[in-house]
Amino acid sequence: MARRRRTVRTEPVARRRRRSSALPTVRISADVGRSLVGLSLLLLGAILLIGLVLPGEGSLTDVLRDFVAPWFGAGRW
Repeated sequence: MARRRRTVRTEPVARRRRRSSALPTVRISADVGRSLVGLSLLLLGAILLIGLVLPGEGSLTDVLRDFVAPWFGAGRW
């Protein structure tokens, strides 16, 4: 019977990683991440400020006032 010959590899075999999902990964540096968080907080603050300064002007401001007022007491004065 014939035997299999074993070959000795001198170079390491490059292993391929399997991706767990089909979506591509996005790498964001720490500076960009901090900027995005800061901008989103600034936008949220501007929306809340407009909603609290102009009460009764629309349904969005009513929802914001009803959502924020119990927490901070805003609009009670």
